[in-house]
Amino acid sequence: VEVYEVVAGYWFGNGSIKNTDMNNTSGDYWEANIIISNSLDLLHYYFYAEDTSCNGNCSDVKNVTILDNDKPEIENVNADPSVQMAGGYVNISAVVTDNINVSEVYLYILYPDTSIENFSITQNKTGDTYYYNRAYNQGGVHTFHIWADDTSGNANISDDYTFEIVLGDRPEIPQIQGPTQGKIATSYPYTFSSTDPDGDDVYYYIDWDDGNIEEWIGPYESGEVITVNHTWDFRGVYTIEAKAKDTKGLESDWGTLEITMPKNKAFNINSFFLRFLELHPNIFPIIRYLLGL
Repeated sequence: VEVYEVVAGYWFGNGSIKNTDMNNTSGDYWEANIIISNSLDLLHYYFYAEDTSCNGNCSDVKNVTILDNDKPEIENVNADPSVQMAGGYVNISAVVTDNINVSEVYLYILYPDTSIENFSITQNKTGDTYYYNRAYNQGGVHTFHIWADDTSGNANISDDYTFEIVLGDRPEIPQIQGPTQGKIATSYPYTFSSTDPDGDDVYYYIDWDDGNIEEWIGPYESGEVITVNHTWDFRGVYTIEAKAKDTKGLESDWGTLEITMPKNKAFNINSFFLRFLELHPNIFPIIRYLLGL
């Protein structure tokens, strides 16, 4: 009598039983694929076979121990800002995930004087993002990396990243001056100026609030007044934003200036015609003759 069908029954841990049909690949050999979920629960399984005469039989239950060999993933490692003045805060963050569970996340920092700190940031998290935000006073380049363990003891280490602490002061907030009202499709000049306490040259980042940006133009001397022209194509209220960055990489806060660009005045044919007659009075008799007046 031939075997009619073979079914594999299986479940994870204390979960419910699922059945899957097995395929007769050759001779008396039958097989089926079971997808291992992201769990370390014990896999239990058995086989049920039935022949063409409807005689059936079940095997004993067998078990498979699930092992986790996947390392945690460490992504989007970042230091914000990447250049900061001494005494200012730098937020180091990374997205750490694992197919089962993350156990520990650590931050390693190598300071410019070659001293080292290595400590857990496991409790500092929002979702899958782990972070550490604090002030630094030692000037120079700081090197850091993130490393993580999962609950199965698999470990992973990120690449090395850096941020710089600069001894000095950030530039002052830029002063923005120029027309606060105007017409669209018309170019207007705006002036920008910022003073750096250390006398460093400065660059300017200007956001015109219409999708156009001047990205770190310069350098210019500290306190120098520069002029940049801009044209808005659509009516509306816009906020010009600008910040300054010195040659050390230290950035100011944002300076702002709100402006209004109403639409162009509508063309008035009656006013145009009357104005035309005022400028050309001798043409009036000709117009009267042509109109039969």
